[in-house]
Amino acid sequence: MRVYRPRGHPLPPSRWRHRLDLRPDGTYVDHRLAADDRSARDHGRWTVGPGPAIVLTPDDPAARSRRIEVVAAGPGRIEVRVPEP
Repeated sequence: MRVYRPRGHPLPPSRWRHRLDLRPDGTYVDHRLAADDRSARDHGRWTVGPGPAIVLTPDDPAARSRRIEVVAAGPGRIEVRVPEP
């Protein structure tokens, strides 16, 4: 289970946090931790899938689409279940 908060939400200190920017134009940027501890970014398009899901389709044609299940959502908070690869 992952919980995402909007940018600027006060959170306790952390060395690194996963960030997923779902933009209103249907694009996304997935900020993840790379092997060398720097931030890596994947870009693509997001859509609302069947059921309570968000489907992430990367711009890279060699990468697979991912589906994340929305468990709960409210003002300033979204909880998702991300299936293991």
